[in-house]
Amino acid sequence: MKYENLIERLLTAVPQIRPYYEEEIEWLEEDLPHVIFGMVVTPFLIKYTNEQKDISNLYDFLEDMALSEEKVQEVLVVSVLESLITEREIIETAKSYMGDLTRKICETTQKAYGY
Repeated sequence: MKYENLIERLLTAVPQIRPYYEEEIEWLEEDLPHVIFGMVVTPFLIKYTNEQKDISNLYDFLEDMALSEEKVQEVLVVSVLESLITEREIIETAKSYMGDLTRKICETTQKAYGY
């Protein structure tokens, strides 16, 4: 996965996120990955994990991001995991759905932030 096609790949892999993406993109001038993942993906992930809805395709996508080039991994850490670790009521549930590498990166991020 490449940084340049990250959003396109997201919308293909996780089609149920498209309405949330389209709602935000209406007023955004650019669809930069960090912005989209921070404003769309992370709130979606938190909401649906909290509601215990099946978003395994999103967790699979996050694992693909963890296995990708450095710029893609940076989006995962900065725009998803750094926010997710502050969600104390769901972080353990979220980690149970993560792939091995995503969970490892998440736990490393937690330790770096003192959680």
